[in-house]
Amino acid sequence: MRKFLFLCCLTITSLQALPRVPVYQVVRSNNGFGLAYFTYMARAKERNNFAFSPYGISASMAVAYLGSKEKTEKQIADILFYPLTPNFLGETFKRFNADFATDDALGNATAMWVEKNLPLKQEFISRAEQYYENHFFQGDFVLRVDTTRNEINKWVAKETNKTIPFFMGVSDMPRGLKMLLVATMTLNASWEEPFSPRLTKTENFFTDNIRQRKVPMMQKEGVFPFYETEDLKVLEIPYAQPEGQKTRLGFWMVLPKKVEGLKNLEKNLSITGFEDWRKNAVRKRVKVKIPRFRVIEVLRAEKYLEEMGLSLPFQEDADFSEMTEDTAFVGRIFQKTFFSIDERGTHSKKFVSTRPSFQTDLADEEVKEFFVDHPFMFFVLDNSTGQLLFLGHIIQP
Repeated sequence: MRKFLFLCCLTITSLQALPRVPVYQVVRSNNGFGLAYFTYMARAKERNNFAFSPYGISASMAVAYLGSKEKTEKQIADILFYPLTPNFLGETFKRFNADFATDDALGNATAMWVEKNLPLKQEFISRAEQYYENHFFQGDFVLRVDTTRNEINKWVAKETNKTIPFFMGVSDMPRGLKMLLVATMTLNASWEEPFSPRLTKTENFFTDNIRQRKVPMMQKEGVFPFYETEDLKVLEIPYAQPEGQKTRLGFWMVLPKKVEGLKNLEKNLSITGFEDWRKNAVRKRVKVKIPRFRVIEVLRAEKYLEEMGLSLPFQEDADFSEMTEDTAFVGRIFQKTFFSIDERGTHSKKFVSTRPSFQTDLADEEVKEFFVDHPFMFFVLDNSTGQLLFLGHIIQP
């Protein structure tokens, strides 16, 4: 029986119209899946920080989707919200990845390790290379498991510039696998306007209505995309955008007005509400206080996919006949995410930036406040396309 393991290694350290391919629809579908997946994780991680990349999961499973057929193909498309056939979806991801390649702050790569005796169809290999620039390697998952695992760790370390020097441990790769997919996505970006470390002070962060802890709180006053309702506030801190870069990345925070309001916010999360946050954000003068934080998340991603109803790809009767003539099914989807925020940005470098364009409303002189002193949700977005790259929440920095 053939089994294969999908892994995503993720650290958080524009599109022209495609003929025949509704890019906006793919972005909206990817984001819809990401938000749905987020709600399952948020329930399980109600008292813990977490971060993950919905784009990483979507891109990894898109390679499996490319090799699937019949009921397995349909179920993957339904649960992952894929709106297109595998080939058209591949064309869209190819354009995303081409845009990401113009951004020195983003790293994005996929690779497949195949048991040396498992034959893959050449057409599948060609399409995976064409759409996802997927790298193929052979490995021995029976007699030389440690050697294969070390090769994977070296590849991940190289692709992430050693941000993750150690990816897989002994228990992460069971003996007998036939196919393994690794996807890396890294972010190494500075803020458009960094915070001054001199202004960082130790202040209270309320984990709930009773408990609090002291944390380093960064602060500044400036003009930011800002949106407010009766229940929440939304703020974007833009990352620097070098000249010639097609992506326009932003770090967004969603802060419920009640200290214990995050659970209800996440429970009622929807793609429409999410899109409203961005659409209604207006540049205003805001006093900002946000904690430095760091999240390391090791995620067995298939757990939540199964809760969402994705079962066939993980069963022995899965149909991946577009990939191989042998029987095969997904054994595991492993994602490791590292996300940290400080005064410079996310594992920041220095960039020459250009200011992104947002609607501006500075008519009134009222200065808004965005003091992140209790649990909040965050995400990283490519504002050029609307594509969600990373999602998470912070309960205690």
